[in-house]
Amino acid sequence: MSFRDFMVLTRPEYLPKLLDEIKASKVSTRQLENNLNYFILQKSDGPQIAFLSFEDAGGINYFLASSLRKLGYRALSLRCRDNYIRYPTDIDIFHSDTLEQKIRSEAAENYVLQSDVVVIDTTFGIPPSGAYFFNINRNKILNDFPDEKIVVFYHKGTTYRLNFPQMDEVIDRFPCKTLRLVSTIDLLQCNEKNRWLPNPIDVEWILKHFPRREKEDDVIRIVHSPTHRHNFGTNAIIKTVKKLQEKYKNVQLLLVERVSWYQSLFIKSAADIVVGRVNHSLPAADNKIYMDYSLAALEAGVYSLPCINNVPQQNLEYLRKHENIDKLPIVLADEKSLFKALEYLIEDEKARKEYGAALHKYVLKVHNAPVTARRFIRYIEEVL
Repeated sequence: MSFRDFMVLTRPEYLPKLLDEIKASKVSTRQLENNLNYFILQKSDGPQIAFLSFEDAGGINYFLASSLRKLGYRALSLRCRDNYIRYPTDIDIFHSDTLEQKIRSEAAENYVLQSDVVVIDTTFGIPPSGAYFFNINRNKILNDFPDEKIVVFYHKGTTYRLNFPQMDEVIDRFPCKTLRLVSTIDLLQCNEKNRWLPNPIDVEWILKHFPRREKEDDVIRIVHSPTHRHNFGTNAIIKTVKKLQEKYKNVQLLLVERVSWYQSLFIKSAADIVVGRVNHSLPAADNKIYMDYSLAALEAGVYSLPCINNVPQQNLEYLRKHENIDKLPIVLADEKSLFKALEYLIEDEKARKEYGAALHKYVLKVHNAPVTARRFIRYIEEVL
C-alpha cells in the first residue's frame, strides 16, 4: 500500500451520503433537520450517549462511541473543531454559516438533549465558560438536563491539571448526576471522586487501516512524536540520540511533529523504538508530581514496539494495588537515564521484541477500546 493510500481519511459511514441526498432535494431546512435527526437516532438500540469534545485528542471519544455502538448502545462523538492532527470522529459541528453545518449543529443539539448520558471532554474547559458548544445553545444544554440524566466529565490533561480546584468546584454545583473520569493515573490525585478510564485506543481499527510495515534495511528507527516539546523532554531526547549516533551509525531519529495522526501512524508502523515522555513532571495547580505514559506508548503497543517513558512510582503502585498489574511493560527512563535505556534496546533485538510483545498484551488488556467501553458502562451503572 502506498503512502498516498494510507493518507486517505477514513470517515465513519454516518453523514456524507445522506447530506448529499438531502442537499440535492428541494425541501425546507426543518425537513432537513428532521431527516438528519431521524437518521442519527435510528442507528442503534439501547441507552443514548453523547460524547462532546472540542478537538477530541487521540480520537478517544470516537473510539469509545464506536465500541459502545458495537455493544448495542446508541452513541455518537460530536466534535466542535478539527486541527492538523485529524483524529477520527462521528460528526464535526464546526462553527459555520453553511447550510450543512447549521443542520449538523441543530441535529447535534437535539441529540445531546435527548441523550441519557452526556460525556464532556474537559480538555478545553467546562461549560458554560469553556470553549464548548460555541455553535450549540449552551444554556439549553445545561438547564434542560433533568435529574435522571448523567453528565460525565472526562479529564485528559493540561487544562484540568492547571485548573482542577476551580473546575471541580463547577462540577460540584452541577444540577444533575455527575461522574468524574480521568484518562491518566496521575490525575486521580486531583480529586478523590475521580475514577480512571484508561485512554481508549482501537487496536483492531488501527491495524486494519494502518498495518505494520516490514522493514527493508537494517536502520534502527527511533520515533518521538511530541505535541508540545516542553511537555515531553524533546530537547533531551534529540541530544541523547545524537550522542548515540556517534557510536551507532545505523540509528535514525524520526521526530514526528505537525503532521496528521494518519501520517504519524504510518511512520510508527515501520519503526523499532518509540520514546514518549522523559521529563519529570508536568505543570499543575499544586506541587505534586504529574506524569504518565503518553498516547505514543499505546500506539507503540498496537505495533508491538518497545516504548521508553518516565512513569512515577505512585502510578506503578496504583497499577499493582488496583489493577493487578505487577509490572508495566515499558522501559522506564528519565532524561538522565535515557542514554542507557536506548543503548540497551539498540543492542538487544530480543529485548525489543519481548518489550513490544508485552506492551501489546497490556494495551489489549487495559486500553483497547472495547475493554474501556465496558469499563465505562460499569461506571455509569454505579451512578444509576
